[in-house]
Amino acid sequence: MGKGKHIIHKLVLQIEVPRRNTAQQVQDDAVRHFEQVLLKQLQKLLDEMDVPGHVLIDKIDLDLGSGKLETVFEQLTASLGKALDPVVNPSALPSNEEEEAEILHLTLTEEQKAFNVFMHFISTGRLPWYAATDTDWLQQEALWFSNLLSVLVRDSVSKSKLIRLFNASSVALSRLFKQFDIVSVKKLIVVLLAIDEQQVQKTVEAIAQQIRLIVRGEAGADEQQTIALLKDDSGNDKESDKNNQGENDPISIGHKKAGTNLNFEQAELSEVIEKTLLALWLRMGTTSLTSEGLGSKIALLIIDLLQTSARPSISKLIEIADSVVKTETPLPASPQKNKPTLTPHRDEETNPVQKEDEGGIYVSQAGLVILHPFLEYFFKDFGLLQDNDFVDLPARQLAVHLLHYLGTGNTNAFEYDLYFEKFLCRWPADEPLEREVEIPQRMLEEGDNMLRTVIKYWKALKNTSTEGLREGFLNRNGKLIEAEQPARLIVERMDMDILLSTLPWGMGVVKLPWMVEPFYVEWQ
Repeated sequence: MGKGKHIIHKLVLQIEVPRRNTAQQVQDDAVRHFEQVLLKQLQKLLDEMDVPGHVLIDKIDLDLGSGKLETVFEQLTASLGKALDPVVNPSALPSNEEEEAEILHLTLTEEQKAFNVFMHFISTGRLPWYAATDTDWLQQEALWFSNLLSVLVRDSVSKSKLIRLFNASSVALSRLFKQFDIVSVKKLIVVLLAIDEQQVQKTVEAIAQQIRLIVRGEAGADEQQTIALLKDDSGNDKESDKNNQGENDPISIGHKKAGTNLNFEQAELSEVIEKTLLALWLRMGTTSLTSEGLGSKIALLIIDLLQTSARPSISKLIEIADSVVKTETPLPASPQKNKPTLTPHRDEETNPVQKEDEGGIYVSQAGLVILHPFLEYFFKDFGLLQDNDFVDLPARQLAVHLLHYLGTGNTNAFEYDLYFEKFLCRWPADEPLEREVEIPQRMLEEGDNMLRTVIKYWKALKNTSTEGLREGFLNRNGKLIEAEQPARLIVERMDMDILLSTLPWGMGVVKLPWMVEPFYVEWQ
């Protein structure tokens, strides 16, 4: 394997001592010895192992026997090497010693790992424990999708898993559009559903033409029939239709507002139609649709939506797709070798169980907690707060991205790097948010000014720059345990933390005005 990054998700040391009053001292000694000595030995052991690809090991149980702590721990490296030997050398003959339990493990190529990480991220908004955020392809969307598509082209099982995920989860579908560029999304769908981009463009143009005809009042017989069917589906009786004629009719609405909400560029209309179609096809798992007047139906639903929003969210477009799905039945596919199953199905991929939540979520930018006395006034200055809460969802989302900028100096971060920022702003943990959010230059400049103010009050930092504050304290790893009430944040320790004793404000217990309850902070 050579030198690389080895990740231990969780380590549990079970130590029995003869006397209760020595337990705490033994625990402290064990932790200290592990951090200062054993971690380096484990790093050396794993570096020397020659394993192709990435090896994921579910669990290893080792019995180190009894004796003095130092003596027992000396056996750890040798015992671990022996336990891992069948994983490293699967073809080796078993030893004559007592047979030990088989270690469950999975070996992945770089491309397979990228696929598994994508499945987990698109489902939860987070990375699995074995993925490091500084991995090259996690920082480059094009490279990530290149690895992903190479798996989907070769592996029909992986393709089927991803189709089932989008078929079963509107959250995963929403996250796909919110987190990735439309160009990447189209490439994914082209491979996933075996279509070509010309087909997408032709369908978009056809529906755009139908929208223009309806808005101009030139709808044909098919469109009129579809309007009638839509009214019947909505439960409107004939008397209600008669009384509301000219108010609820999509054609009438189109006439009334064609010069306002519907007066936007062709490119914008095409984008709305394209996203709706792509969402529909992913929800169906196919582009083979059966009902008559489908294009008219989509056109009318889009017109109706555009009366209230010239730039509808992807969630609204997915709602249109879902309303069409209710009336659509995929054409029966002819038997094909390796054809993915399109039946909705929930399994570990489509509905992952987040067992790690109980033990806490590892977060970046945990050091943002230092800024808590300044955040209320910072957000108020930009009109994001009213009555001790954010004025709306866009304001809350903007605040999440502003916090990330304060902590890192970067913008447009992937959602997996925003978990603590979401927590601080009370954005639901599993709810997708937009990756590309425009932050006005004035806000960025005021954010840097706020960091200079923090440095000014925290006199021990002296001439530290804003980047120094970020690198030294704000951009710090931590673990957020939300299963506890109140929640608890444990921040990773570093040598420079001695300066925390001079911090002019406390942060052991933090409650921001928009939070329901406080959370505890452990940062020694």
